[in-house]
Amino acid sequence: QSGVEIFKNALKNRWGKPNSLKLISQRSNLLPLDESPFANEYFTPTYVNDFFNLPIERKKQIVDEQEMTSDGITPSYLLDLYRDLYQIKIVERDQREVQILPRRELFDMSQIGSSFTLALKNEFLQETELLQADIVILATGFKTKIPECLSSILDFVPLNEESLFNLDDQFRVNWEYKKTNTIYALNFGRQQIGISEPQTSLMAWRSARIINSMMSEEIYKIESQTNFSQFSSNDQSSIRVPINRFLQSI
Repeated sequence: QSGVEIFKNALKNRWGKPNSLKLISQRSNLLPLDESPFANEYFTPTYVNDFFNLPIERKKQIVDEQEMTSDGITPSYLLDLYRDLYQIKIVERDQREVQILPRRELFDMSQIGSSFTLALKNEFLQETELLQADIVILATGFKTKIPECLSSILDFVPLNEESLFNLDDQFRVNWEYKKTNTIYALNFGRQQIGISEPQTSLMAWRSARIINSMMSEEIYKIESQTNFSQFSSNDQSSIRVPINRFLQSI
């Protein structure tokens, strides 16, 4: 989203009028944020509770599948960008080179004088492309980082393979002194708690869950929730068998 916003502002000459402008993306296209009703059910307490009990490898696979529910571009912004491009290139017949280059990976960049040479892997053609640029803006997203104030106790905190906290379903950090000194952490559990964990959509629910945990009683009623999509089975008539055992029996 932020990369496209930078491109759109440059296109509208917010920082001067560029002679040419290129937007490079690893994705297959400028993909929209999935805001559909049933995708929104990933951002509910019921789904979070169901998701938490899955094996970690299964969690990672599911979070990757759901990427566009949190990391896509808002459809209205894509429409505005398309209209701007149409106005500038088709109606006004602006002769500047303006390109959107999907399925490209930047793997090398070198500077000669005041300009840059960018080496791109074109995944569509399976070829390498070279581009020249005077200004390069990298929209690389964000990285979760453990606060410096906790550095003195990190020897007592086992970290996961992403070098982040291991959390339980109450957002408590699993560490050596957890029983007597509880640490709660938010925005650290995308792979453990689900795609909604870094988002604001469940902020009130997360806060209420932490308060209930701190007080050891239900200060806030948070577990009543109805989803139309049912991912776990609570039907007493069904029998749950691991899929590998089921296939073996066949």
